[in-house]
Amino acid sequence: MLTKTIEISSLQIDQPKVQLIQNKSAFNFTDLIHKFSIKPTDTIQSKVKFNLLNFKIADGNLQYCETIIPINYIIKDININSLGMRWNVDSIPMNFAFKSQTGKGSIVGNITINTKSNDYNLAFQASKFDLNILDQYLAELTNYSTLSATLDADFSSKGNFKHPEKVTNKGVIIINDCNLGKNHIDSYLKFSTLVLAMKEVSPHDSIYWYDSIILTKPYIKFEQFDNSDNFQQMFGANWSNISKIQTDSTRFNLILKIVDYLEILRKNFLISDFKIGKVVIREGVVKYDDYTLSEKFSLEANPFYLAVDSIYKDRNRVQFYVKTGIHPFGNLSAQIDLNPENRNNFELKYHLKGLPVSVFNPYLITYTSFPLNKGTLELEGNWNVKNGDINSINHLIIIDPQIGNRLKNKNNNRIPLPLITHLISNNGNVIDYEIPITGSFKNPKFRWNDLVTNVFQNILMETPTMHYREQIKTIEIEIENSHTLKWEMLQTALSKKQEHFVKDIATHLLKNPNTSIEIFPTLYTEKEKEYMGVFEAKKKFFLHSKSKDLQLFSFNDSINVAQMSMRDSMFLEYLNEQMKDVSMVTIQEKCNSLVGQINIDLKLQQLCEKRENDVLLHFKKKGVANRVQIHPVKNTIPFNGFSFYEIRYNGKMPKSLVDATRKLDKLKSQPLSKKTP
Repeated sequence: MLTKTIEISSLQIDQPKVQLIQNKSAFNFTDLIHKFSIKPTDTIQSKVKFNLLNFKIADGNLQYCETIIPINYIIKDININSLGMRWNVDSIPMNFAFKSQTGKGSIVGNITINTKSNDYNLAFQASKFDLNILDQYLAELTNYSTLSATLDADFSSKGNFKHPEKVTNKGVIIINDCNLGKNHIDSYLKFSTLVLAMKEVSPHDSIYWYDSIILTKPYIKFEQFDNSDNFQQMFGANWSNISKIQTDSTRFNLILKIVDYLEILRKNFLISDFKIGKVVIREGVVKYDDYTLSEKFSLEANPFYLAVDSIYKDRNRVQFYVKTGIHPFGNLSAQIDLNPENRNNFELKYHLKGLPVSVFNPYLITYTSFPLNKGTLELEGNWNVKNGDINSINHLIIIDPQIGNRLKNKNNNRIPLPLITHLISNNGNVIDYEIPITGSFKNPKFRWNDLVTNVFQNILMETPTMHYREQIKTIEIEIENSHTLKWEMLQTALSKKQEHFVKDIATHLLKNPNTSIEIFPTLYTEKEKEYMGVFEAKKKFFLHSKSKDLQLFSFNDSINVAQMSMRDSMFLEYLNEQMKDVSMVTIQEKCNSLVGQINIDLKLQQLCEKRENDVLLHFKKKGVANRVQIHPVKNTIPFNGFSFYEIRYNGKMPKSLVDATRKLDKLKSQPLSKKTP
């Protein structure tokens, strides 16, 4: 008392429970802060000295509630230890530890605070700390969503509470098992791990030094619908849900604050002193689905790999390497040589190869009415861009494109694709062109001289070789057809040409008792189910609109249903009346739900059985069915985009096949002078 010193030698609080309630900018303790922040009228400074030593909180709980969003989040098992504070010492050291609301994962660390300068030193380690609080903030921004992730970290930070921009960070932050999507199953964005290793990051001092940034197993799915896409379905048209929250200055959303901070880092990064040892993306998947066509278009970059080494401010060029498979077929590789301070200066080399043109059938059918049954696409390019001015050569090759029969549908345009393909094809049924692109990004210029010249050559000059080319093409098709039996979508019975082909094989087996065949069915299950769901839904609408019983559904009726556009206004009105679930966006999804997945699977099974029975019937009639082995159906995505039967001969080959092979070899071995009549 003589020295006017009050000292608490130790203070321990066991199992405290604290509740923080926020309503916009106000908290449940705001009035207390206001009351005790009022300056007293007595200006005489107190000379009492206060020491609080050995302070401890054991097994505490902190509950945070935000009433507007709402947020209800708990940090539990809070343990804090400190040697305490003395009146004549500025620094307060403190150790802390706590667990997430779910109890999964923990954070332990220490902090030292200077009470006079408000400087702090913070260090912590996180182990699989659950970030489920982000899911609650996301709910305010989306119409539907789920977000999950965990945090690992070994992180340190030096800064000042009064000047939050004056901070220097070091260490490693790892985000694990991040998943954003419509629900826990339907993911739009996810990744296995994101590793951010920082040597020194100080935004105030314009220093961004990273050892590495590594992203493992990222997955992005983008779906294009008639009037929007999957992300706008989630966040509102034109991101309206986000804009609504951003315009309200009284609202706090942790996710938007993180996004704003990352945007500041992005803007400052290129004008600062930056160093990144390496950036790696590995085992990625980028999936694109387009539902705006007559049928679903789908393409997937899988696995996707990107690598960048040594990104430094004082380096004029940085090289990016990209390599990816194209699911289900094809590969893409690219190398980008970029000036990091001027993205309008770069060199690009890319090579896309092994991609079947049948992948683009949804677009071809919609805009031309013709599918491509065969063909392989290769595209190679070399771009040199300086100050936004483009100088590039792009080499397009389509090998052996073969056009299928026209698909009659009221939703499809009709363009003479067979004629166009014939006019632009080079010798050997190959489309081979160089397409230079010049100009700028805002006004690119395409030079089609090569294409126009070739069209005129085909019209005026290629008559001498046309007969030879047609011979080659006809024989190649004959040989291919001797080994495969292609099925159009939903086709159950053999066409007359296919029936004649199967009868010829049966006759061949009858004449050659030691010969047998094996049939390997390949089913394009995903596409057949899509066609089946849409057809059966249109069939339901047809029967409903005509007040007709299923027993009276005729063959001509099935043709009318098949040719009906799935975007027929009356059909869509019927479909929306039957399926009122607003979460269903695509026509295919609504059709599948209307028909029922079990019924679609049953119909597909019956379709496969009908195909098999129709083929076996002709062998049974010849008495050779015992020498025909049909293997189990293989479900996959065929290279040429159609279900088919592969036929393998054990024993003597059919004479027509042997003769065709010899004739093809003879034609291809002829010198160029003999290829004209």
